[in-house]
Amino acid sequence: MIQESHISVTQGLAELERRIAFFESELKDHPLIGLVKSGKIPPAVRKDFALYLFSDSWMWPSMLIAMRDRSRHPKLRRAVEDNIRDEAGERGDSHVGLCLRFLESLGVAPSLEEGPSLDRTVRISSTLSEAQIAGWLLTAERLTLPLFALARECFSSAPGAELEYLDVHLRVDEDHISWLKEAAEGILEEGGSLKAVLQGSGLAARATLDAMDQLFEKAASTEGLRHL
Repeated sequence: MIQESHISVTQGLAELERRIAFFESELKDHPLIGLVKSGKIPPAVRKDFALYLFSDSWMWPSMLIAMRDRSRHPKLRRAVEDNIRDEAGERGDSHVGLCLRFLESLGVAPSLEEGPSLDRTVRISSTLSEAQIAGWLLTAERLTLPLFALARECFSSAPGAELEYLDVHLRVDEDHISWLKEAAEGILEEGGSLKAVLQGSGLAARATLDAMDQLFEKAASTEGLRHL
């Protein structure tokens, strides 16, 4: 149990880092990764993976705008605004546009009805406090790196696959992580709740891991993969 009255900002950030590192290890050890690396991921699950990335791309800007509007801390608000600008394409093409080209290159029609559902994630993200937002966004961005690296490995062998959407995220999310780490530090420095930051972190991790679970569950139930 963390006693916030007896913990410094440095200790708080270290605890947040430990939590995120644990979530990263969970993602990197997820059984879906073994399927991708072995080339055994079924075509239907590959399609759902692509549609999950599309749903995430489609819903992310509106979630960021809602989070920005509830953020008063200047570092957090600036980090979210910079993220929104990246999504809109101020450092290149819009991310939604890139994702649509990615789907088209795979021969997958865009849909928000297929693939892992993000409805619960959207509902939760719309209720977060400022400190929870800081933890949520930092963790989501940290988990984006291994997730998009996995996606790149999954789709790189597809004939004609346009992977710029994945590559852009692998480049710019390092900046997002730096901005959001500064924002979390600023919130803790001004007396923000470490418990709330950690709660946001856990919610973001569960959202990402739940999507991975849904994809693996479908793969495991597919004929010929009963003995995974």
